[in-house]
Amino acid sequence: MRQNAHVLGPLQPPGSLAATLATRLPGEGLGSAITEQLVARLTGPHLRAITALPDLPHPAVSRVPTGHPGEVRALVVAPDGSWLASAGAGEVRIWDPLTGAPRDILTGHPGRVRSLVVAPDGSWLASAGRGREVRIWDPVTGTARHTFSGHTRGVSALATAPDGSWLASADRGGEVRIWDPVTGTAHRTLTGHTRGVPELAVAADGSWLASAGYDGEVRIWDPITGTAIHTLTGHTSGLSAAAVTPDGSWLASGDTGGEVRIWDPVTGATHGAFTGHTSGVRWLAVAPDGSWLASAGYDGEVGIWDSVTGTARHILTGHSGGVRSMVVAPDGSWLASGGYDGEVRIWDPATGTAIHTLTGHPGGVSALAVAADGSWLASGDAGGEVRIWDPITGAALTSLRVAGRLFQLLVTSTTIVAAGEGGLYFLALCRDSASDRRLDRSAKVSRSQPN
Repeated sequence: MRQNAHVLGPLQPPGSLAATLATRLPGEGLGSAITEQLVARLTGPHLRAITALPDLPHPAVSRVPTGHPGEVRALVVAPDGSWLASAGAGEVRIWDPLTGAPRDILTGHPGRVRSLVVAPDGSWLASAGRGREVRIWDPVTGTARHTFSGHTRGVSALATAPDGSWLASADRGGEVRIWDPVTGTAHRTLTGHTRGVPELAVAADGSWLASAGYDGEVRIWDPITGTAIHTLTGHTSGLSAAAVTPDGSWLASGDTGGEVRIWDPVTGATHGAFTGHTSGVRWLAVAPDGSWLASAGYDGEVGIWDSVTGTARHILTGHSGGVRSMVVAPDGSWLASGGYDGEVRIWDPATGTAIHTLTGHPGGVSALAVAADGSWLASGDAGGEVRIWDPITGAALTSLRVAGRLFQLLVTSTTIVAAGEGGLYFLALCRDSASDRRLDRSAKVSRSQPN
């Protein structure tokens, strides 16, 4: 108990502390018996670890590692949900998302891996990071297919064609490269940016690739010929965020000075330039039907912009610190923002009203994820606490605490996966003490990209 005291402080709603304790007791002997008694008394929704937590203290001097040897910064899931990949210090790991069992450890990267992307059909996995290499893996066998070299700076972003026929990588020096992930051939080297490229975006039909740079420019490329179609200028600060509509009809960019712009990627024309933010924009989110764009950043405000008229609909205020994460309901009926102030706020993007202010996180909210049907919302914070909310009523359903900051939450059809300083956590959201009665068996992947 002394070794677990750092995560066993007060938790709300009732039952959350018991659920947290149950995940940290030894799985044998007296610990197992106490765990069974604790779980049997949980009558409401609760989170349950489906594998041993990576930060558990070990009674033996010799420790056998069961996960990443450090923090996890990137997660992706196969399109069919059959496997999950995580990235850490110099390695990528493949997991069974249903059981949390490890399948493969993919090594070879000389530095920290910060970017992962999966083929649309799940046939390959690409990874990249500070080591300047892009690696292609077979996620089923765990074998390395190709190693792409040529970048002279660390790789900052990856993106793939909708049909998986090409892979794009961008680096911190401003170079973008196009590769064939199947044959391992280098197709094109795209130059023009004078500073690093933190964001890439792809058209729904794969006809164009957009790169957003710290030089303040958005460049539209033909990924087949490597031709620069448009150079979109107007930002006066470096770009920090980019987003594209599901149908690819428009593209948005946000900069470190607080400006947001909407572009027509075909003509290169500007649809709107929004200057409501007083500091840098970190997040952009698009309505499922493309009718509006949400932006958020370090000023704590959320802007809702009309993508058709190019005008501001609403400026949503209330956070007392910057916004660290943002997610949109699957049907677009609500938007959630998580702030440095420890609050999760749920907004109506149509009216601009604050539906709920969800409090209880002891640290800044660094990650958000939503169920496929929008029936529940998950939030994670800098103190290692995961909370589940009902976004309609604003009720706190349950919470669980792990060790260290959380960077990302990912929802599969069966599991909530939390990535953070302590490693990777596989959690099941259960209705009551019956382990097979989960609140939701149909969920989508929802990303909150770390900074």
